Amino acid sequence: VVRTGRVAEELISLSKNIKRVAALLSDARECEFIGVAIPEKMALAETVRLTETLVRLKVPMRRLLVNNVLPETAAAACEFCAARRREQQRVIKSFRTQLGQVEQLFIAPQQPAEIRGAERLRAHFAGWREI
Repeated sequence: VVRTGRVAEELISLSKNIKRVAALLSDARECEFIGVAIPEKMALAETVRLTETLVRLKVPMRRLLVNNVLPETAAAACEFCAARRREQQRVIKSFRTQLGQVEQLFIAPQQPAEIRGAERLRAHFAGWREI
């Protein structure tokens, strides 16, 4: 048996905690959401919806990483890859135009293998570029 007074106290405590978390998430000095997407139209649409939700919740998202972009070298070696890269570049331009509130847009090249370990992670970071 649970007393209603105790339940009410727990609900009030939970409400206060939620308000503290919401205040932290919306404080641009303390918190930032960094978006990550792939260069596909569906991912663009999902990221636009996510951004609208973050704006409504007052959670800042000033940076976005578009990951898994086909490298130019791969595009030069095969027509299929070249066509995919051209489409990816169109989508990347759409990220820039549709997400004007994003201050920094980075792209990261697709890797030939899964990124495992600190050395491969550092090499992956070195391949990022701001556009």
